[in-house]
Amino acid sequence: MFESRVKLLSDYAASYSEQQKHQNDGSPFWQGLMALFTGTRRDLLISGPAEELPETEAELENAGFAPFCEIDGRKIYFRKKADNIEVSIWQNRAPWDLSEWGSGKEFVVRFIAECYFMVTRDDFKIDDEENKVLKALIGYIQPTQNEIIQARNTVYWSLVEKVLEDNLVTDEESDTLYKIREALEIEESDAKTIHGQALLERFNLAKEAAKENNQLNLEQFEKIKRMADRLGIDPEDFD
Repeated sequence: MFESRVKLLSDYAASYSEQQKHQNDGSPFWQGLMALFTGTRRDLLISGPAEELPETEAELENAGFAPFCEIDGRKIYFRKKADNIEVSIWQNRAPWDLSEWGSGKEFVVRFIAECYFMVTRDDFKIDDEENKVLKALIGYIQPTQNEIIQARNTVYWSLVEKVLEDNLVTDEESDTLYKIREALEIEESDAKTIHGQALLERFNLAKEAAKENNQLNLEQFEKIKRMADRLGIDPEDFD
């Protein structure tokens, strides 16, 4: 029998899974999270480690970090103090560099988005075991509803950016984005806002390049227009 690609690593972690199970039984993933954390306020600062990490995971645990779960060989550890929670992620016996993830709200949004990517990277779906682990993780850090919404939008933004990398939106990519919106439970109006922001960013970069070179790259602007048409955005909104 194949070993599960996701698993909780302690009874303590499992207790958070049970809490979410009882409060969100039967609800769609993101809808359930947003309902659960409506009106909540996160009291603890959350960030990556405040000091240089030990060289081994055994030493990490001796320093007070407790293993919470494992996702595709990525182990997530927490160290909880009176006023903050420190997060450490290890893969192939080495820690991730979380120094650019910020702290507080910025870190929480990035952390939820990254965990969602870890869980869904195999098929972009969440099965029962993956749902249990992901909700336990989120339940532990106690985000606000706004942080959950921003994390969900960050996931979609990242995927839109990936699609736009080659300045072309194919039929297949358009269909994929639609399926992803359904999986993320994103309203069409919110998706359109994200599409517009991503395209506006490219439009502004093209304008800056035109100023620096003192010459318009008409081909680049035409590509942006075609992508806007595919994603239901009016290019005139960029001006």
